[in-house]
Amino acid sequence: MLTFTSSELERAYKSAFKAFEEAQKQNKQTNAHRLLLFYAVETGLKTVFLNRKGKKDSEGQFEEIKHDLNELMERLGINGLCLIEDIQLKSLKFPKKRQRNTKSSDLNQIWRYGAEAKQPTDEELEQQLLKIKGWIQGELKE
Repeated sequence: MLTFTSSELERAYKSAFKAFEEAQKQNKQTNAHRLLLFYAVETGLKTVFLNRKGKKDSEGQFEEIKHDLNELMERLGINGLCLIEDIQLKSLKFPKKRQRNTKSSDLNQIWRYGAEAKQPTDEELEQQLLKIKGWIQGELKE
């Protein structure tokens, strides 16, 4: 995992959320836009984490966490905010019907590779991410 400064992570957080907001203003957000929201929340949480630890960069901080936002929020001690852990995708039908279930730590892959969440829905996951983004905003005093 590459090392990034706290300033770089915060800049990425703001930039990704701004791009998501533009789609949201036009009421045209897609899962590609939601992926930007996911990365905004991830980089925002990592910025808060580094700030709380008094660290200037991410070296050695997130190898175990990777993209698991719930794990990151747990380490931050955030109560009451989390992504629904179990996500059900639309079943595969070929060559035989197969159920696809995954964890919230795979949400970035779901949206990156073009899948759609069935339960909870993509829209519900987006709303959860927006609540977490609101918490980040308060922490970073935006």
